[in-house]
Amino acid sequence: MKKRLLLSFFGFVTLIFWQKLYPMSCLFLLFPLFIGSVIFQSTYEFAVAKKICLAGCYFEKRSILYHIFTKKAFTLIISLFSGTILAFSLFIGVINFTLIDLTLFGVDLFILILLYELLLKNSSLKKEVKYPITKNIASWINAFIITLLLFFISLYQ
Repeated sequence: MKKRLLLSFFGFVTLIFWQKLYPMSCLFLLFPLFIGSVIFQSTYEFAVAKKICLAGCYFEKRSILYHIFTKKAFTLIISLFSGTILAFSLFIGVINFTLIDLTLFGVDLFILILLYELLLKNSSLKKEVKYPITKNIASWINAFIITLLLFFISLYQ
């Protein structure tokens, strides 16, 4: 858990750093591509694990359908596209973040890590799909929590 906290703190500080420095140079506009690669890796892991799991349920491993269904090219393209879109959306949002928004984002990262660790410990999933599915479930629960928090903050501002 310490490693995840440290990595998230590094990511959070990096976003703040980027927010302050992007007006100084056009090179800082390439930074979302780095974050996009991290998002891509996560979405790709989940999509591949899900496809392999479904293919294993429906098809024999030696069949042609299994091999067609588990090809990774389409998953790769979709994951690259979604990672790029999500990263640029995040950075466009970060440009306009206030101190309250940054603080809430930092707290949200901490909540996400706690959720992930809690779900990981209490998971009864198979080893092959445990990490990507837990990551996905934690992200959805966290998105719901942050949406509620932003809604209530916007009501009182």
